[in-house]
Amino acid sequence: MADVKCPKCGVESPAGTTHCSGCKAELPGAVVPRPSAPSMYGLDMAGPNPIHWGATGLGVVLILAAQFLFGLLVVPWLENTLLFHRTPNVFGYTIIVVGVGVAIYFFVGYFLGRYSKAYLVREAALAATGAAAINFVLAKFVLHHALGVFMAIIAALLYAALGWAGGALGEQLQQKAREQRQLVAQQAARPAAPK
Repeated sequence: MADVKCPKCGVESPAGTTHCSGCKAELPGAVVPRPSAPSMYGLDMAGPNPIHWGATGLGVVLILAAQFLFGLLVVPWLENTLLFHRTPNVFGYTIIVVGVGVAIYFFVGYFLGRYSKAYLVREAALAATGAAAINFVLAKFVLHHALGVFMAIIAALLYAALGWAGGALGEQLQQKAREQRQLVAQQAARPAAPK
């Protein structure tokens, strides 16, 4: 079989490929692999499903930026409100800080899954793990907190699960929205019934 020339950039890609190896545009006449059965997340999609490292890096940056802003803008107010009194509310402070941390990891995973064009659930989990590792290194060697490696591994696994859950929810909602758009388009394309 002959190589396929991309109509956009002119790069030749091996026969049988679906996207240009140069500009990543879909090649004309390419057979796009379909799921073998209806799948909410495309897990049974034929062909390779590479990890999108750019999306993973974006997830790490979003998690760290959200944590930085929360630590800079909200934590000092929480400390003044809940901790620096005669009867400090350590429990309430801890619940709020941990709850916001959980929400950040979950919603960044959700964002990656919901608004990406690719299937990004693994990337959300990897981003959460990467951000947790960076937080551990910063806490251990920059802030000199006494953190155990075992606890850091447990935390990284929990954060990875949160990122994965957020990504899975985002992918599910994205697929439902796509199916709804397809249904509307099919209904609009139907000829009107004779009166």
